[in-house]
Amino acid sequence: MNDLVDQIFGGPDLGQEFYPGSKKKRREEPKYEFIADPWRENYTVKHFNGQDRKMFTIGSMAQALGVSVPAIRKWIKLGYIPQAPYRLPSNMVVAGEKAAGRRLYTEEIIDATVDVFQRNGILGRTRITWEKHPRVPIEIIEAWDRIIRTDKEQGE
Repeated sequence: MNDLVDQIFGGPDLGQEFYPGSKKKRREEPKYEFIADPWRENYTVKHFNGQDRKMFTIGSMAQALGVSVPAIRKWIKLGYIPQAPYRLPSNMVVAGEKAAGRRLYTEEIIDATVDVFQRNGILGRTRITWEKHPRVPIEIIEAWDRIIRTDKEQGE
């Protein structure tokens, strides 16, 4: 049953239709599609070890970790993250453009790296005091070695 205020001011859905204290109608909320891991959408398929594999660039790795591409490059240079296990040849032409040896990662490698960062509480942090996390590079190397070894065994 409506009370007197609802009867005078237009009904129970008034607060949802108009901005509070205004006669201006609310805009419809935009509808966004949720993508759990947006980095998974951008990949190329490469054939190696007798099978087609989804391969991701350094940009996907950066997006998965929540940092910038230059941060990933710096961490590689300083040895906190290993070199990409797969790489396109230098001076290769891809989609009409020169690709100077792009770094490539498998989905499993990116997932393992994200898992290590998450377990250590540094996922999404742009500034990491690596001295406080001396085990992280070791954990990443161990995880990548397991994945690469498994890939080679399956390819034989």
